[in-house]
Amino acid sequence: MRNKRRCAFLISGAMVVALAASLFVARRAEAVQADCIIDLVGKNSDEVSILCHAVVGGEARGRADCAFAPDVYTTWVRSWQADVSGPCLFSARKAILEVR
Repeated sequence: MRNKRRCAFLISGAMVVALAASLFVARRAEAVQADCIIDLVGKNSDEVSILCHAVVGGEARGRADCAFAPDVYTTWVRSWQADVSGPCLFSARKAILEVR
């Protein structure tokens, strides 16, 4: 009986710790706000460009989701900055905004 209580106590404590950690991580992710425009550009629309008006609490970058090749990225930018990545090897499927 004692071992069952101890096991139940340890499991419930681990669940509380996991819940607290997930809430902390979720709040950190909400801290960055980016007002940016990202788009596929270039001769074959295979490069990604990013133009940021305001980035609060972190940095932003653009990522080109390349078909059949590794993705390409812009540099990390802050407010009032812009950048263009290099081209994808074949073609780009879409442009993705990332923040940190």
